[in-house]
Amino acid sequence: MPFVWTIDCHSTLFFYHVSNALMKKKRELSEYKAIYMIRDYFLLLFQAIQKNTQELSKVLYRLFNLLQQNGRKSHRYEKKTVFDILGVVYNCTMSDDQAA
Repeated sequence: MPFVWTIDCHSTLFFYHVSNALMKKKRELSEYKAIYMIRDYFLLLFQAIQKNTQELSKVLYRLFNLLQQNGRKSHRYEKKTVFDILGVVYNCTMSDDQAA
């Protein structure tokens, strides 16, 4: 049971860091896609943990790049995303400041 908790804790922490890194680049991460990609990497993570930390960092780096490339939210039904809404708010406040 402690091993499962450790994996869950690490995957949650990794997901948080990936989300944070993508927010800095103004990209969104689909939670569903990310969960399935991380789940597919569980065996590789387990094997890397048994080997050494360098192998683990390689696997995590590969997973990060995969999430960055393929984990984007799809913009179906022309719904506005968080960054679209923030962009609209930012543009409105900037135009108000320039008018004043």
